Amino acid sequence: MVRAGTHSIADIRMLKRKIEVQACEDLSNLMHPMALWKNNSAALVVCRMMDDVDWDCFIDFYDKDQSEVGKRVKFQKRICEFSLATMYPFSLRCCLKGKLSRWFPEDQCESFSFKAIDILNTIKNTAPCIVFAVVSMWCNGWCTDGRFQGDTIKCLVCSECDGRDKLEHYADCMYAWDAGKKCTGITDMSEDLVTLLGFNSKDFGECVLLSVYAYALKRHIDSRRAMACAAPKSNVYRNVWSGFQVAAIYSRRVRTILGQRLF
Repeated sequence: MVRAGTHSIADIRMLKRKIEVQACEDLSNLMHPMALWKNNSAALVVCRMMDDVDWDCFIDFYDKDQSEVGKRVKFQKRICEFSLATMYPFSLRCCLKGKLSRWFPEDQCESFSFKAIDILNTIKNTAPCIVFAVVSMWCNGWCTDGRFQGDTIKCLVCSECDGRDKLEHYADCMYAWDAGKKCTGITDMSEDLVTLLGFNSKDFGECVLLSVYAYALKRHIDSRRAMACAAPKSNVYRNVWSGFQVAAIYSRRVRTILGQRLF
């Protein structure tokens, strides 16, 4: 739309006709997800937006006795003002608040969403794998059986655990937290979902350590999923700790916090 503002009214009318033709394509042969995507695609959004434009007003404005450059600049400004009014700024905090609503009431989601932004600002300079593990965890994006409404796969952290393969269980799994407390060195933390998500961290160091733990736990679970079997109890700590070592390779901040424990 911004680029269209540098062209004539005839060009824009032609563009509108082309978009309308594309919008009228038969969706009956498309798979349901594809049909949903097309109904919300940029072409249809622009088409609906252009239907609301008072084109006579634009024509009158464009035909005023002005220089060609002046006409195009002002016309482009009008197009931008109209199109920007139809858009909404993306708010990461509001997005995360909506994702967290699957677990917590609205008042907690509000406070946790602010905490999530603080956590992201803390770990953004650690390593991309850590940030990805944390954000995907907040969005329930870990590839677990529970995420896909399944309830047949057992906990992959430890073969002695009878829990199910879902994020809510891993937040309570005693075998996972035993390894987590040894790796982080934080022995007094509660074993619940709020702590796993990082919202109980008290300072900078705890925030980074809990984020690294989330990455190491996800790495351990994914590796056991690839093997199609849970880990023996004797291997849980070693596997989770290897995730901390990998994180330390890619992040000097993690190496500094872990210090001599790495050696």
